[in-house]
Amino acid sequence: MYGSIAICSGRASSKLADDICKILGIEPEPVEFHDFSNGNLMVNFPGGTVREKDLFIIQSGERSVFQDKNDAYRTVSGDILELLQMISALKDSAGRITAVTPYFPYARSDKKDKPRIAITSKMIFELLEAVRTDRVLAMTLHSPQSQGFSNIPVDQLHANTVFIRKILAMGEKKLAFVAPDSGSILDNDFLALHTAKGIQDAGGVPDVTTGYVKKMRVDDSENPLVRTVEGLDDLSDRTVLMADDEVLSGKSLILCAETVASRGAESTGNRECK
Repeated sequence: MYGSIAICSGRASSKLADDICKILGIEPEPVEFHDFSNGNLMVNFPGGTVREKDLFIIQSGERSVFQDKNDAYRTVSGDILELLQMISALKDSAGRITAVTPYFPYARSDKKDKPRIAITSKMIFELLEAVRTDRVLAMTLHSPQSQGFSNIPVDQLHANTVFIRKILAMGEKKLAFVAPDSGSILDNDFLALHTAKGIQDAGGVPDVTTGYVKKMRVDDSENPLVRTVEGLDDLSDRTVLMADDEVLSGKSLILCAETVASRGAESTGNRECK
């Protein structure tokens, strides 16, 4: 058995940690970060003891295109180092340490699609294991099978039920769920199925259909080639919803929205998990 819950966070997720602590009615553990002139970082916990507590350390591993990237800790690499230092500093006193990574760093680097590149998401799991992390908690991994890279337990949470409630609250009768690429088909089909069930349970007659956008990337840029919508010839008078696990610049979704609009879609919306 572990002691009471304790929560702390790196600078990438301080707002999220504060919100979680308010819901739980506890105070976050105080953390000090010292950035030295030589580029080194030191993490210090000046508060009380966390001995034998069930400790959750929250640090997301992504950076929005709208955020300032000038400060060292505002890079993904800096966020990772903060997380590792926090875990290492408390590993000998906490009863259990869970690394909470709402966006798992380098989640998209999960395969060798070129001859001489690293599978960086596997390396991140190895680093977390090296500092004696007990568990990892993430949201909607880019590839669920990447949990197999880890030798420690990995819990993956999903927000689909939240999105389904929102979709049902829209009150739309004619819906089309269009995956923005082939990798998102399962998520979109899940939303379509459970939205249809929700409409039926409420006494309505669901008119829900699915399809996907055929997309191709020829390089590592964020400028994909969008070809056509597969599975749907006519989207007239339908509200189209597109689900994806990650949005960077949004160019893919914009191109997909333009593509479905050309098929007669009445309006489009999207949800993403990060």
